[in-house]
Order: sequence, then C-alpha cells, then structure tokens
Amino acid sequence: MNGIYKYKENQPVVWFHKNKAKSNQWCIYCGNFLGEGSDRESNKEHLIAREFVPKGTMGDKAFNLIFRACTECNSKKANVERHISSTTMINSRACAENEEIQKIAKNKAEKDFHPDNPGKSVIESIGENKINLGNIMQFGFISPPQVNQNYIKELSFRHIQGLFSLVTTKNPLVCEQTRLLPPNQFFFFGAYNEQDWGNPQILEVIDRTEKWMCHCNLETADGFFKATLKSSKEDGWFWALEWNKYLRIIGGIFNSGKLQNLFSGLPDPGWKDLGMSGNVRTRCREETPLTAEDKLFTEKCT
Repeated sequence: MNGIYKYKENQPVVWFHKNKAKSNQWCIYCGNFLGEGSDRESNKEHLIAREFVPKGTMGDKAFNLIFRACTECNSKKANVERHISSTTMINSRACAENEEIQKIAKNKAEKDFHPDNPGKSVIESIGENKINLGNIMQFGFISPPQVNQNYIKELSFRHIQGLFSLVTTKNPLVCEQTRLLPPNQFFFFGAYNEQDWGNPQILEVIDRTEKWMCHCNLETADGFFKATLKSSKEDGWFWALEWNKYLRIIGGIFNSGKLQNLFSGLPDPGWKDLGMSGNVRTRCREETPLTAEDKLFTEKCT
C-alpha cells in the first residue's frame, strides 16, 4: 500500500493525535468536522477493534488504522463489533484448530446477548427451524448462531469507509485533501460463511475484477481480518472483507448507474423452490465450499 499517509510496513497507520489540529480533520464515519474549534466529542478509534479478533492476534506490529472519530460513531460501532465478533468466532474453523481460541470464542459467546434473541446469549441462540411442504410433509433443521444481517451491513460499511479514506486521502490533516465515503455510494452485495466460499456468484465477481487496479490487499491479526479494495475507471470499485476466518462479505462503491456492470448477469446460485407454506413461499440452496484456488485475497498491490 505505497503512497499511504504515514504508512510503514509492520506498523499500524496512526492519524490520531491528542492535539486536534494534528489529527484527521473529519470523522471518517459520519463526516463531521473534528478539528480545532469543533465542539463535537471525539476520541481515538481503531478501525479493526482489538477485541474483534482473538486476543493476542492484534500485536504492536499488526496493521490497523488509528484515527479520531466521533464518540457517538465509535460507541455504535463497538456494539455492532461485539456481536459480530462473538458470532463469527464461535463458528470459526479456528476453534477446532486451536484450543485457546475455542476458549476465547466460547467465553465471548456466553457473555454477549444476541440482538435477534432477547434474553439469550449468542451461544444459546441455536436456530431451530421447521418447514411445512403443503399439508403432507414437515421437516426441521438446527443451525448454529447466525450473525445479524443489519449488523453485517453496518460494520462492513464502517470498515470500507476507513480503508477507502486510507487509500484515497493525500493528507488527513488537511480538509481539502481528505476523501470520505458517503452512504449512497456504498453497495453491499452479500455475506457468505466458510461453507459457501465457492458460491458461483462470488467466483464470477472475483474473475470479473481480476485485472482491476488493486489499492489495498491486507491480512492482519494472524489472518483473522482480511480486506481488499480494487477499482476500474469504467465500473467503479470492488471490495471484500473476511472476518475471523468464517465470514466473507463482498460489495462495491459506485456512482449512479455503475452497479449493473459488476453485479448484473451473475450465475444462478442454485435456489430451489419448496413451495408455499401458508402465505410464505420457501426456497433453499446448497452451499458450495471452495475447492478451487482461493484468489480473493492473494493479489499483490503496488
């Protein structure tokens, strides 16, 4: 990631300073002015929260972006991070591979209450689902704790806002040289657990963006956080995130009219119609594990 303000290899990028005049002048999240003379409360923010990934993986040499943000933005993001961290970690393959991480994940999942299940912790939020096929057949299935979809969209937006500003800002101490990502240009396409990383739609999008300019391709916290940002003059930006070796999220950054070029005409992921149950139509599809070469976070950026 050459050309990044204050970027040094094997160190976090620090835009925060106790002196407001020496910090980034805008809140990267909401766009409010935070510089000298601002009466808006602000504090230090880590783009990748240290508790979002397993304890001990975000060391002093791990990449992060540290900057000044509104305390209100910071607080809202922390609540979302807590839920996503506990849910992705308890589902992560890392739990089966590392006993210490399993212990950390279980402890987090027992203490964090699930927003979709009032009064229940994440670890208690096992899904029990029943599907009726007309009046003839009924079957049930159990699913692991699911991540709240609105929280996924919100946190992915915050992470991409930070990374977009990181790679496009010339000098965050100068208002006119800072770039921010507004909500109307952010596009969320989908989130996929590890058992669906071979989804044909994901693979097609990766192929379509293979020759795009890579601005950011990072892996930090011992691989528990990954991200990539690529752009095309004709078609906008493509972004992808991976959280705690469990969840991948993809989307784009577009001006009006650009969306159709990247995400239109994608292959059918294989939805099967199960018919009506009452007034509800049910469908399902088989998840597709990744069996081919993993090309999502492998490109070298110049």
